[in-house]
Amino acid sequence: MNKITSTKISETSIEVTKTTDPIEQKTTYTKDYLLGQRVAIQAQLDQQTAARQAELDEIDSLLAECDTQGIITQAEAMEAQIAADKEKESAEELIRP
Repeated sequence: MNKITSTKISETSIEVTKTTDPIEQKTTYTKDYLLGQRVAIQAQLDQQTAARQAELDEIDSLLAECDTQGIITQAEAMEAQIAADKEKESAEELIRP
């Protein structure tokens, strides 16, 4: 069981106790440090989100190009092949004596 408790140790600091059975870890943070960490982590998150969005934009552009060029999925190709095979079999049955 994970448990987090905190205790004010000064006007500017908090002591955090994290217990992850059976390990207990105590760390002291200043509020300034925590605010700085939050800003840094948010900046990293924003950068990662922007990078992922750029990847998604590229994928969307490539998918649009596939549509423009008439490129289909493997499943669509298999369905088309099955339909063509069935059509060929039907035509051959009509020709048979």
